[in-house]
Amino acid sequence: MNKPEEKDGTLARPHAPPAKIITDAALRRKFLFNGISKGSAVAAAVIPIKSLATERYVTADGKICSVSGTQSAAHSQATSYLQCVGGHPSYYLDPQGKPKNWPLPNNCKVGGKSFKPDTPCNYLFSGGPQKSLINCLKTEPNSDTSVMITAILNACKSIESSVIKSPYTAGELMERFHDSRRQSTLDFCRGYMQTRRS
Repeated sequence: MNKPEEKDGTLARPHAPPAKIITDAALRRKFLFNGISKGSAVAAAVIPIKSLATERYVTADGKICSVSGTQSAAHSQATSYLQCVGGHPSYYLDPQGKPKNWPLPNNCKVGGKSFKPDTPCNYLFSGGPQKSLINCLKTEPNSDTSVMITAILNACKSIESSVIKSPYTAGELMERFHDSRRQSTLDFCRGYMQTRRS
């Protein structure tokens, strides 16, 4: 039996196709497109879908602790999840309006910017007020700016705390506050992540 030769006279080597890497998303698509009538839609639905937010936290009322997860129930036993908890603006202020419970200085960072209570809001949030972060929390605790400040504090505090547990990092929140997800993120933070007052 003759073996095939290359143009230079050496024996040709058979080329193996590159190995295929199948991701969860590709597997879901394959099941879905290979015949919905065969139950593949059910199989695709049970393969877990990952989000930016961690899947191991739930809100106090049992919903997945993420912007989209609060719109559906957690479909497994609540005992396997931890509860996400965030501070209210009053959690970060003492009765005299001075900073309380703020994250450690080395954890007060977002997008490469360090901040502290007297940092101007517009330093972190483009178009924000010029007053300090602490003054925004003190004078406008229900404003969108205070919700954003509190969310960022919760994310930074979550790094070091056994009490505050945020499903998002400060960077993820900052990105959401500056794009089309702003309002849904504000609603989530206001409705689910301002649970601890002291």
